[in-house]
Amino acid sequence: MLAMLDRTDEALEQNRRAREIDPLFAPAAASYGIILCQRGQCAAADIELRKALSLEPDFIVTLYWLGVLRAASGSYSEAKPFLERTARASPNIPGVLGSLAYVYAREGKRAAADSIVATLRARATDDRGRANLAFAYAALGRTDAAFVLLRQLDWDLPSVLTLRADPLLKSLRSDPRYAQLLAMIAAEPTREAVR
Repeated sequence: MLAMLDRTDEALEQNRRAREIDPLFAPAAASYGIILCQRGQCAAADIELRKALSLEPDFIVTLYWLGVLRAASGSYSEAKPFLERTARASPNIPGVLGSLAYVYAREGKRAAADSIVATLRARATDDRGRANLAFAYAALGRTDAAFVLLRQLDWDLPSVLTLRADPLLKSLRSDPRYAQLLAMIAAEPTREAVR
């Protein structure tokens, strides 16, 4: 929750405490890498995510974030296996299919990228589906289309964290509309917060 609120100093402190209590807990180890990524410390994030992967080699969250970090650095052939595994196991994780479409597009596999976007369009019938389509648009450079969808969402926590931290969505964070979007999200409680 602290990372979602962009209170990363506090998030790191709470994460440190969690990892002290259970140093073998893969979700805490992965979260550490994600928070570092959110802070723009991508090299350190990659190191920590690799450590998390050694704790639990099939933990989907770790696989996804290792994939996006490699994609953002231009290592598409390294990113692809991480993202493909994540997409097979959990295609609804915010951003995973958009990241995979990004990698395919960068590799010149435009038909594969377009196929993913078409699938996401068909699945954009709820908030998670629309978030995933928006993240795909953003990763592929279609920022205007992404913001149209992002303004329509009832946000959930994983989607907000992806919005704040995913390096492939940097173009959104550098856009003036991003601050307006965050203000809108802050003004309305997320669906999970009111449950």
